[in-house]
Amino acid sequence: MTGPALLNYPDTLSKIVQTVTNLITRKHNCQSIMDDEDLDEDDLESTELEWVVVDNAMDVISGLAAALGPSFAEVWKVFEKQVLRHASSGESLARSAACGVLAEIVTGMESAVTPFTPAIMQVLLRRLGDEDAQTKSNAAYAIGRLVEMSDDNNTVLKAYPAIMQKLENMLSVKEARCMDNAAGCVSRLILKHKAHVPVEEVLPAL
Repeated sequence: MTGPALLNYPDTLSKIVQTVTNLITRKHNCQSIMDDEDLDEDDLESTELEWVVVDNAMDVISGLAAALGPSFAEVWKVFEKQVLRHASSGESLARSAACGVLAEIVTGMESAVTPFTPAIMQVLLRRLGDEDAQTKSNAAYAIGRLVEMSDDNNTVLKAYPAIMQKLENMLSVKEARCMDNAAGCVSRLILKHKAHVPVEEVLPAL
């Protein structure tokens, strides 16, 4: 039972969404083995086992986006707040994973991502300047996909100067495929709105 056929089984899809929601908000029964009285919120976020569970749950979100395509837009309304929160986490693992998920959901939704563009762009722009190389790399890939898929040209074009500035800084970072994803993002910026990219200045840097 995979792909858009899931929509023919609303109860099944609903159960999947509810279970994943419980996991990414750390409210599932499997996460209750930890004694909340002994650990504060910061401790919970930094617990490796706890994060493995959340990370796997976010992989399911990516899978749902790939399976449902543009129809995933309705499901994204349920997950949006929590995924964006993880993208702004104090933990680099959470930030990088969330940016990776954002890239996948944008790719899956295609143009249906348009209404969500402002919120996603805002978070990804911050992560594009992240101190963590993997987070920056994932953010660059996600922004490229967002520019490619979204029809919200107003939001996208307003972000072009900031995106270009931060990508320039990434082109010298050899970790975590930063150079590759920065170059890929620039390529998508050019393909979508060539008139808004100083190609003569950009190409030598690439």
